Amino acid sequence: VRLMKQAGVNTVAVAIFSWDRIQPEENRWDFGWLDRIIDKLGKAGIAVDLASATATAPLWLYEKHPEVLPQDKFGHPVNAGSRQSWSPTSPVFKEYALTLCRKLAERYGTNPYVTAWHMGNEYGWNNRYDYSDNALNAFRLWCERKYGTIENLNKAWGTTFWGQEMNGFHEVLIPRFMGADSMVNPGQKLDFERFGNDMLLDFYKAERDAIAEICPDKPFTTNFMVSTDQCVMNYAKWADEVDFVSNDHYFTPGEAHFDELAYSASLCDGIARKNPWFLMEHSSSAVNWRPINYRVEPGELVRDSLAHLAMGSDAICYFQWRQSKAGAEKWHSSMVPHAGPDSQIFRDVCELGADLNKLADEGL
Repeated sequence: VRLMKQAGVNTVAVAIFSWDRIQPEENRWDFGWLDRIIDKLGKAGIAVDLASATATAPLWLYEKHPEVLPQDKFGHPVNAGSRQSWSPTSPVFKEYALTLCRKLAERYGTNPYVTAWHMGNEYGWNNRYDYSDNALNAFRLWCERKYGTIENLNKAWGTTFWGQEMNGFHEVLIPRFMGADSMVNPGQKLDFERFGNDMLLDFYKAERDAIAEICPDKPFTTNFMVSTDQCVMNYAKWADEVDFVSNDHYFTPGEAHFDELAYSASLCDGIARKNPWFLMEHSSSAVNWRPINYRVEPGELVRDSLAHLAMGSDAICYFQWRQSKAGAEKWHSSMVPHAGPDSQIFRDVCELGADLNKLADEGL
């Protein structure tokens, strides 16, 4: 907290991947650690953007209910151990997730330090395409709502070709694996893409509404992934369902770096309908998931952040505060790197904080 104040930090996202800490066992809840963190931040004047914590489920849930796992197009389960290893259309998973949302709302809904709700995390990152039976049943209902009659669906998909005509919505299939050289019906594939967006949007709205019933007076957001290679959702449609748009952006290395950044930020500004939006995540230097990381040049960290500000962003946030000691993102950059605060990265972060405060003082 002392270093956050030094850097000029005034808001943080908390508990995004913390479901297993909050509910270590099915019938045991532990909010003590989260109470202490929120209290320390709030008393220091740092606002909390509190997550619904559903991005990662605890292992005990998967052990008890393996049916909540999504499936790939080959019928294999997408196993636990990463993020979003759950089917958005699983009624069992939704029941557990909404219980967690209500518990958080009951405990923190009136907490003055919690100023916004951060739903999920990058919806669709790992479960954008689910080929489970839950998804199949939901897709059939989605198609029935869209087309009304099976005749309309057959016409839209052109199912007379290759003998794909259906007699009812109970015969609708999702584009599972049909052979190495097979071609998917493009109408079916396009609708499955749209359905994938909608099933996750429905899940987000269910989480949001569960909290809003208890805590209706605080804004809701979730972090989009608007960039030239990561626009995995119909974010213009999602923008109608958040109180403010948030975006995660990681720059494209090389000559396209700044051009892509400016393009993505401008696109995000349009999705936000020219309203202020949050840069919820970006990086101060290297990331763990690139095979090659370009060296961050002097001044680049500040320039890239201020470019987002110039394009309409109302907040400049990073993933993450401290670099992880271990785990999958051990080598993902942070505001306080492994080298500690006596480092060029943290000095640059502090310079950015001072610049942002100066701009705020000038009313910009």
